[in-house]
Order: sequence, then C-alpha cells, then structure tokens
Amino acid sequence: MDDVRKELIDEQVYSWLEVHKKSALSYIILLALNDADKWSQQLTEWIYDKTSWTVTEKGLYRILRRMQQTGLVGFKEVSAKRTGAKRKQYHITPEGKVLLSKIKEQLQYLTLTVNK
Repeated sequence: MDDVRKELIDEQVYSWLEVHKKSALSYIILLALNDADKWSQQLTEWIYDKTSWTVTEKGLYRILRRMQQTGLVGFKEVSAKRTGAKRKQYHITPEGKVLLSKIKEQLQYLTLTVNK
C-alpha cells in the first residue's frame, strides 16, 4: 500500500475512533467505577491505562455531570489528605450497575452475532 493510501486509512481510523470514543466513554467510566470508587484523576488514569485514550478534564467532567444527572453515578465529597480540600469521589449507582450489565450483554451479543 502506498504512503498516500496508508495516510488516508490512518485518518479514517482516527475519525472513526474519535466519534466512537465519545459514546464509549460512558461505558468505560461505568466499568472503572464498578471496579472501585475513584476521583476524577484516578478515572483519567484508569481510562488511559485500559485504552491508551486521553480525556480532557473538561470532557471528563461533562460526561460525569451528565451521568450524575441521569442517576448513573454519584459522588461524595471527601477531604484530601494533604490539603483538606474537598474533592469529589465518584461511585456507580445501582442504576449504573444495571446499565453496565445491559451494555455488556449487548456487546457480547454483537460480538457473537458478527463473528458467526
């Protein structure tokens, strides 16, 4: 494959990933919080460790706020050890656990169906 075609394919892969990354982040955040309660920085690190995706602070807070408003995640304010500043520690709600389970079922179904 020549360099021009390879570059075109690389651009298409990048575009596809950016579109789907936005919708996948809610699922990934639910997975992370199902593992354990986390602060936003811990979520960012967990997401990067599992996917190699970088998420901006603004983008993460936007998703967390939407997920909190719809009852999928909650938070409690915890004092930071060194400074005593209040920080939000996020957790998955029972509704979030149900949604996570349903998404996993759909992903398994899709994988099985496509791979027949």
